[in-house]
Amino acid sequence: MGNYLSAMSSYKKALEIREKVLPKNHPDLAASYNNLGVVHTQLNELESARQYYLKVLNIYEERNVTNHPNLAASCNNLALVHEKLDEHSKALEYFERAHNMYAVTLPPEHLRLAITCDNVGTSLENMGEHTKSLQFHEKAITIRRKALPSDHPDLAASYKIVNMTHWTVSEVSGWLELNGFQKYMQVFEDEDIDGVAMMEPTDQDVEQLLSVKQPGGTTKKPTIGAKKRFEAKLNEWKKEQKAKIAVSCNSDKNRSVLVLK
Repeated sequence: MGNYLSAMSSYKKALEIREKVLPKNHPDLAASYNNLGVVHTQLNELESARQYYLKVLNIYEERNVTNHPNLAASCNNLALVHEKLDEHSKALEYFERAHNMYAVTLPPEHLRLAITCDNVGTSLENMGEHTKSLQFHEKAITIRRKALPSDHPDLAASYKIVNMTHWTVSEVSGWLELNGFQKYMQVFEDEDIDGVAMMEPTDQDVEQLLSVKQPGGTTKKPTIGAKKRFEAKLNEWKKEQKAKIAVSCNSDKNRSVLVLK
């Protein structure tokens, strides 16, 4: 917290100087407002952050500027505030606005485009739009493949996001039929695909999984007790995964806040 408070002090001093010598709608004032909004976002002072970002938007509106990278950054940051407040439709609106501005003001391989692709994708995922979400995350990977070394951690993170989104929308039944329960669990634990916690096997899936092939080709179906033991073990594991997701999501909500110079 000390670093954030120190940053806030520096940004406020810069703002005081700029307010004395610059017009009220000067872009440098907008940059100061954005950066103070970033600090308040990091401190989880969301209403203060929102007010600073809105000041940025008002300045660019007064200047009749609709497409600018700095305006896009503030729209992205404002979207993150709405996301933290679980206002997902509003977050998506500003994420898309930021992404569209970057698309016309930055080179096609600029990494900020990858950031906004991921942010739009995550917002869509939060609203249950899994297929659309995957498309944006895949766009982010395409950009990072062109702009980053193959072993860059940001590229690795992109692959993980796509895996999580993919497994959220995939059918589980094939895995349950082709793999035993223990292997099913181990595969997803090894791959660290947290999205499996969102999957719900059907009664038919469970029966197919627990059925035992007998000599001669006959199949012995599972008992009610076996089904109950399976479901209890699966539910216990899923609770652990959901707890991991909650921690991951809370951490992820601090992502990609953009500071301006």
